[in-house]
Amino acid sequence: MLGIASQISLKLRVIPSKSKVGLSAGRQARLFRILPEQESRSDLNVPATRWLMPTPSKGRIWTLSRAGGTLVHTMRVHLLAAWFSSVCLLSQAGVRSALSEPPSPAVRVRTEACIPVTAQQRAWLSPEWDRFLPFVRSCEVKHKNSAPIFLLSIWAREFEASLPNGAPFERLPKPIVASVDGRILAHLPVGFPEDPPRSSQISFLDWVDGLPKQIRIGVSDPAVLGNRRVFLDWNPTSRTYVTREPAK
Repeated sequence: MLGIASQISLKLRVIPSKSKVGLSAGRQARLFRILPEQESRSDLNVPATRWLMPTPSKGRIWTLSRAGGTLVHTMRVHLLAAWFSSVCLLSQAGVRSALSEPPSPAVRVRTEACIPVTAQQRAWLSPEWDRFLPFVRSCEVKHKNSAPIFLLSIWAREFEASLPNGAPFERLPKPIVASVDGRILAHLPVGFPEDPPRSSQISFLDWVDGLPKQIRIGVSDPAVLGNRRVFLDWNPTSRTYVTREPAK
């Protein structure tokens, strides 16, 4: 519609307020004669038969019939193109405003807010976590008035600092995400905040009905794989977060 309208050129001709068309002087001054672009200039004294009167207060244009009248000014304008463009742009803006909602902000896990796990939270962990319990931290994640969910993770650096020199390498359990009642929602593929030699940052995104629909992990990795992002998406069927397969 915009492409067609932009090619339409019109002649706008204004009628003086003294024209007798049965209207007040104020409205007479706002009567316009709309002629096609190809109409020649020799017709300036030809009686007019079709008139448009803008009425902004009513939001429409009136069409009047009138014979005769003195034309005092001629202007070339792209009136129809501008009118169509404005209507289309306003309509599009209105649809976008009505259908779209502002995205919810990401909730980023901050290590300074993480605390040692409680006795209740220890019961959520499998036996493989027992050896590392002094180094497990609980990070509460919450958006506005939503119920909290918890990220439970082993602080790897603190654990390694507690080992004697020459101690063999130990594989640590990966972080989990649990609901407030202890249901396991996700097993993360990367340790937090560190998984030596890697480190990670975790954010919870797209909150709907008090639940994030996505978990994003930013991984800083000096090894071969390099820096990358890992995503886990909410699966409403299993009611857990599933690691997204990388694009091939």
